[in-house]
Amino acid sequence: MKRLISIIAIISLFANLTACGNSAGDADNSKAFDDDGRTELILATDASSSDIAYIVNSFNQSSKDYTIKVSYYGTREKNMDHLRTEIIAGNTPDIYAFTQSQLADVQIPIYEDLLPYLDNDPSYNRETFVSSLFQAITKGGSLDYIPYDFYVETFTARESVVGKRSGLTMEEAEGFAKDMGPDVNIFPAWLPRQALLAHIVTFSAAKFIDRAAGTCDFLDPEFIELLEQCK
Repeated sequence: MKRLISIIAIISLFANLTACGNSAGDADNSKAFDDDGRTELILATDASSSDIAYIVNSFNQSSKDYTIKVSYYGTREKNMDHLRTEIIAGNTPDIYAFTQSQLADVQIPIYEDLLPYLDNDPSYNRETFVSSLFQAITKGGSLDYIPYDFYVETFTARESVVGKRSGLTMEEAEGFAKDMGPDVNIFPAWLPRQALLAHIVTFSAAKFIDRAAGTCDFLDPEFIELLEQCK
């Protein structure tokens, strides 16, 4: 799946950020050309990554019309603040490859919706993605980015204890632990309380957040129960 997403990213590379130049003023957004006549695209990244290098090298070797040049924003002299200044001035990169969410404070539209490109691709479509991943990265009916990798974090339990099931509530877990004896804990003893709370909130935070209203309910009885569970 990781390599598959990388291939999709290659297909969509030159789709990003075309709206940015039109929104950032009168700066000259004409593209440079490589020695072989191909249009040069700038990829901005905040980290040196073997995945990014693989994607860029594969694309440069296969594309007849475009070549990608990597611009690294990870030094004191050339950092994310430097990139923000360039964007505001209209000198925008064509592609972003960030290790985490960046540029949330930039108010001008800088991302191109990738869905039309994905929908018109002969080899890949929306069903190519893991469905829950696709839902997570699609915001407001548009697809602004494609991850080149992802991981799944979860809790596990022995089938011999909980049986065959697709999920386990906290109440059910407490019941199984109680049936096994007073010395059995739901979570491993080596897991610190702060880390345990962080893990649990990761899975349950959506129950206590009203995104439309922009509020959190920390007085919800279930949330208080989670705090008690973490002592």
